[in-house]
Amino acid sequence: GGWNKEHLSEQLSWASVHDPRLGHWIVKIKGLLVDNERLDYCDDGTCQAAVDTGTALLSVPSTAFRSLFGMLRHEPGPPGHCQGAGPTLHLSLRTSR
Repeated sequence: GGWNKEHLSEQLSWASVHDPRLGHWIVKIKGLLVDNERLDYCDDGTCQAAVDTGTALLSVPSTAFRSLFGMLRHEPGPPGHCQGAGPTLHLSLRTSR
């Protein structure tokens, strides 16, 4: 593994895996934003995410789905193309256990 500094839009930082015994890269989330709008779903400190660079899957609690889907939905690019700008989803990770 590794990263290319040319692809970074900000300084790289690290977050601890919440419970390595689970066998997944599960991290704690302290904040969730779509573009610059902060959502309150993770304000109670209970949000977690399993991160995997091999998938584009995003799973959220059903209570958050309708609002989050509406904020992330955007017009598609030309037919047959999977490219184009959409909203930015930003996950702020907790840096300590």
